[in-house]
Amino acid sequence: MKKSFSLALLIPLVCAMFALPLFVHAAPADELREQIAALFLRVQELQAMLDIIESGNANTSTGSANASCPVIARNLGIGSEGADVTALQRFLAADVSIYPEGTVSGYFGSLTERAIQRWQTKQGIVSSGAPGTTGYGAVGPQTRNALQNCGGASGQVGGIIKVTPISGNAPLTVNATATVNAALSCSSATYFVNFGDGSTATAITVPQGHCAELVKNISHTYTSSGTYTVTLSVGSHQTTVKVQVGTGAGSTGNANNNGTQSTDSLTLTPLSGTVPLRVDARFLARSGDPYEINWGDGRPVTASGVFTQRSSLPANGTVFTQPLVSTLASHTYTTSGTHAVVLKYGRYEREGDLWVWRTRFLTGQVAVTGSATGGSVSGGVGGNSIVASPSNGAVPLTVTFNVRVNGNSSCSSGTYSLQFGDGNTADLPFGANTCAPQDFVVTHRFDSPGTYTVRLFAGPATQIANASEVGNVTISATGGVNNQGIFSISANVDNNPKKIKVTFGLNGSACTSYRLSWGDSTDDITHDAGSATTCATDTVVKESSHTYATSSTYSVKLRRDRGALVDLTSADEEAATIVISGN
Repeated sequence: MKKSFSLALLIPLVCAMFALPLFVHAAPADELREQIAALFLRVQELQAMLDIIESGNANTSTGSANASCPVIARNLGIGSEGADVTALQRFLAADVSIYPEGTVSGYFGSLTERAIQRWQTKQGIVSSGAPGTTGYGAVGPQTRNALQNCGGASGQVGGIIKVTPISGNAPLTVNATATVNAALSCSSATYFVNFGDGSTATAITVPQGHCAELVKNISHTYTSSGTYTVTLSVGSHQTTVKVQVGTGAGSTGNANNNGTQSTDSLTLTPLSGTVPLRVDARFLARSGDPYEINWGDGRPVTASGVFTQRSSLPANGTVFTQPLVSTLASHTYTTSGTHAVVLKYGRYEREGDLWVWRTRFLTGQVAVTGSATGGSVSGGVGGNSIVASPSNGAVPLTVTFNVRVNGNSSCSSGTYSLQFGDGNTADLPFGANTCAPQDFVVTHRFDSPGTYTVRLFAGPATQIANASEVGNVTISATGGVNNQGIFSISANVDNNPKKIKVTFGLNGSACTSYRLSWGDSTDDITHDAGSATTCATDTVVKESSHTYATSSTYSVKLRRDRGALVDLTSADEEAATIVISGN
């Protein structure tokens, strides 16, 4: 029985070997060598199967193709042999459109070369040229980097980066393994690893005379949700890996809970909200490279640098040492609608033997709802503006001002100032070489009823008499009940990590209803003013304590207004988040 099984396995192989002379004239010698090596490898696998059966073990499921990401520790090309070639071929064979022959021989021949070419084209690495020029059909540093990330990496750099994990909930700690100097250069060079969240890039320096690869492990923790781009760069070369961070238990997430949007290197946060809405745009840029952001609402663009036509430069005579770093630009929307954001940037990019100047465009969109009323928006002068929220309410009234200054994109330092109309002022300084409008967020409390004109001047507060007014907004502060009054939370009350105390004020307490929610399953604390009509002008400060049963994150909410309790709406709501931990 065993002999007949052996013959059944070997006869097709023998027939295949005898068939080889029939197509010698039609195949190159290295391709024949690759096929012959594959046949001998298959003989070894079948012999192993036979040995297992003869030893009484019926498990014959040997060596199904392992399509896990192959980690290749050297450059490969025609003539390479070894276990790493075998791992590469098994990975490629998992996709019949890439490697239809599926030959796993451990020898890198023309079949493997063509499979690599198809895979490089599919991944957008390279699609033309030759192994010795563009790397088309060879496994060099860039292709090695993409292979070990199963295609989840892009770019061109003389190094390799592996990031694990590439997804999870915040706070998410990832480990980046950077292998630099893959070209085995003996010259010194400095690489940078940037995690794409505004943190400082980590430098990896290859010293002069170090003619081998250098490996460095770097750990990093993402604290907020979003899509981040981890970048390994040297000069203008870079390679990237995307990391997706979600919002989980204990995550701070996005303050507005609106998420982020990533398109290549452009990230917009938040994606939606009500006016006035401040949006942060983050993207990768090299110091000195020009960019412009059209925010899509008809207001002046945010710009830096000058776009001019630039000549191509020889790659062997020019080295760009400045890394691409995360760049932040902000904008405040004062009109509702879906606004298309367009980022235009220019930089030198490596193409073959040249550095070629390219202008690129990245896009996104932001949905803004609501409208600015009560004189809360200023038209501004020369690209400067001031937006107030809220623009009216009862005293004490706290107002947030979103202010844009340096509307003419001056590259010199300067100071603007706000005059609040109640005797108080605030300076808004910006540094030299910003060459772009600057955004500020300023809060101010009005304690007395009245109508205030808040003015924006192009000059410091000490020189307002000689400064030009470039924007203003009107604030109406009235007397009566203030729904934005005292509301604070104290933690670790009585040295108990699970006990908190809420302090809040009531103006005209007899006529003011309130509801205090703890955010867990316990009952709310309420007071119903009913139909009381005799309202004193007193201000009462109340305190209420609560002890939570379990450690978690809770949202404490307070609603208060004149009239009956049933009239309270979410518009009256104030909220704060408290993290409870401990035993």
